[in-house]
Amino acid sequence: MIFVDRSAIPAPEILLSAEGKGLAEAKEAELFYKMAIARHKKASTAKSSQKTRKPKKTGKSKPANFEFEVYRDKEVKQRLSQLFHNKCAYCEFRYAAGITGDVEHYRPKGRIDGEDGKSVWPGYYWLATDWDNLLPSCRLCNSPTKLTDLIGGQERTMGKANFFPLEPGSRRAKKKRDLEAERPLILNPCKHDPSEHLEFFEKNGHKALIRGKTEAGRRTVEICGLNRAELVRERLEILSQLETLMFDIQRAYRRLKNASDQMQKDDFQSEIGEKRKQLHEFEEPDRNFSALARSEIKRFLRTAPK
Repeated sequence: MIFVDRSAIPAPEILLSAEGKGLAEAKEAELFYKMAIARHKKASTAKSSQKTRKPKKTGKSKPANFEFEVYRDKEVKQRLSQLFHNKCAYCEFRYAAGITGDVEHYRPKGRIDGEDGKSVWPGYYWLATDWDNLLPSCRLCNSPTKLTDLIGGQERTMGKANFFPLEPGSRRAKKKRDLEAERPLILNPCKHDPSEHLEFFEKNGHKALIRGKTEAGRRTVEICGLNRAELVRERLEILSQLETLMFDIQRAYRRLKNASDQMQKDDFQSEIGEKRKQLHEFEEPDRNFSALARSEIKRFLRTAPK
């Protein structure tokens, strides 16, 4: 995960324009939830007043949710793809050509699921068409899926879905003006600098693993499954390419040190310059797993000859 400056790409007109579908849908949803919340409260009150009456077994009734559509619009997907270079906001996996992935709501729109199995309803429906709340996500980071986590070596269900944990004591925002006071435990690459919360490490022979330096980092890794086996294998391919270039650079420096004439020195210096250029290209935001590249290159340059 890398920091992404959202201001680099303007919000889609469909979300902002007075004539656009975004504002119209937001107003429609506001009315829908106003009525749904009122019905839910009325039903809860009626239920609590009938304590002595044995309820009929009709199954659990789930509160209704509004069917949002605008956030999936082609224009929204294209802008997110531009902003994130056609990569998942969480794991940095680059999609195949022509594929845009899911449009993920950073703050869940319908309901908020807790790890205790309980849910909060409604969710942040008032942010469902808000550009700042939309992120591109691959299916595995976004949807609950049972996969192998290389940290523990066990299969478990991972995927952000409707999870949105907060720091203990943090109150959940009910309006936009309350958002700044909210303290999420899921990183937003447009709000947080992931390098301050995440780091790469090696454990039990496994390289290119990620762990949190903060609680928000740790929870993001855990919930999104950033150490799932398939994803780590993809990162290892990039790491292998980086290590090959680093080895070539170190070897060229050794040869430069032992070179006997200026022509040889010039050749080795040219090789070093070209290999370093190739190395730094992996750090570009449009490259697969650029956070991994930036971390490994930074570590390498600390000890590499100048």
